[in-house]
Amino acid sequence: MMGVPMKTNRTGKIITFLLAAFVALGVVVGVTGCGQSQEKLIEGSINAELDKIKNTSEENVKEILGDSAIQELQAAGLNPVDFYNALFAKFEYESQGVTIDGDTATATYQVTNIDMTAATQNYMNSVSEWATSQEAIDIYASEGQEGLTKHVVELLMAALTDPELETVTNPVTFDLTKNDEGKWEVADENQVMQALFAGTDITQLFG
Repeated sequence: MMGVPMKTNRTGKIITFLLAAFVALGVVVGVTGCGQSQEKLIEGSINAELDKIKNTSEENVKEILGDSAIQELQAAGLNPVDFYNALFAKFEYESQGVTIDGDTATATYQVTNIDMTAATQNYMNSVSEWATSQEAIDIYASEGQEGLTKHVVELLMAALTDPELETVTNPVTFDLTKNDEGKWEVADENQVMQALFAGTDITQLFG
């Protein structure tokens, strides 16, 4: 049976757009705190940002995502709060310490989250299987691409919230540099993004 023309590339764009919203959380750490070492200041600031990720309340999710990301998710047929919870309800972290060498520093963490590699594979398999079904053909005939997209979103949410989906735990690092104002900044935005999914580069999972 011939399938219908599925467009899953938008899913990758949605994920990438969502992650871009987190770049604004980039850690900037002042070094003038009294009674605390620079290591503790760095660790405390990173912990505070990661705690924001863990907070899946509607108010916090909307604050993190911002209006643009919320509108993009809604346009794709996703409930922003439900989608955020599917991605981060199981997010956990544990600091492994901070080392400083001159004007550079490295903060190491153990991060746990859902296995996005497995979730993505399950999602792609579901889409491929459903695309050749009579249901998909009927929806495409009556509702066109918009109808297909709505069901693809349902398949994505099902893959992310599958009770059998396991979590993974991996070490992640944040490399920081001291700027001209004497404050520490995370040097690589990609490290922030990968840390959210326990070291997985989510932007590489969707074609």
